[in-house]
Amino acid sequence: MSPIAIVSIILLLAFAGFLAASESALTSISRIVVEELEGKRGGMLLRKYSAQPARYLNVILLVRKLCEFTATVLLAVILLRNYSSAQAMALTVAIMVVLSYVVVGVGPRTLGKQQPHKYARYGIIVAYGLACLLYTSPSPRDATLSRMPSSA
Repeated sequence: MSPIAIVSIILLLAFAGFLAASESALTSISRIVVEELEGKRGGMLLRKYSAQPARYLNVILLVRKLCEFTATVLLAVILLRNYSSAQAMALTVAIMVVLSYVVVGVGPRTLGKQQPHKYARYGIIVAYGLACLLYTSPSPRDATLSRMPSSA
């Protein structure tokens, strides 16, 4: 087994768990709390998030899924070296279902709901950075509020 692949799987699943906790925290935080946190680290980004939540939540979801799928593929490659293909695929599915449920699903989401201030502030910093990387050019429609031409 390759130690680099195993460490990569662990890091990918840890980052996916952090993103799941951040997503949970961001969806549960209120606008009043966003205003209270404005003076703290990540507070101004939370205001940007409240203006366009879908943009940041979609980026979090995309990167979280990318981390989970990459970890699954790496695990399958490791197991294919030691088992037959049918056994390797069955083990990959079984292991990743448990890991995804515990490490990326229930555990981090519970933490995100229990400590939304912490995870929302740090999560929006990461989400903002990822959004800047993935959304290189804004849509021309972003500058206008309405798609309908004005009647003036």
